[in-house]
Amino acid sequence: VVASDGVALAEEVQRNRLGRVTPVAPAPLAAALDDLLADDVGRADIARRGPAVVAGEYSWDAAARGLIAGYEAAITAAR
Repeated sequence: VVASDGVALAEEVQRNRLGRVTPVAPAPLAAALDDLLADDVGRADIARRGPAVVAGEYSWDAAARGLIAGYEAAITAAR
């Protein structure tokens, strides 16, 4: 993944080391692409870990857990 630093997903990409985050400009974007394309080991690591990160943080189950936690926090705060 090569993401712009102007999108919300950039923080997730950095935190989970799932690619490169770059400013929105041609030269940094090209450098990030070159860097990622030259890093066979890094790309393999991203490909290995990526699906587990997505399943753990962006699945319907993960969304439901977050929603339940939010409701529980709101109920606790209201008491």
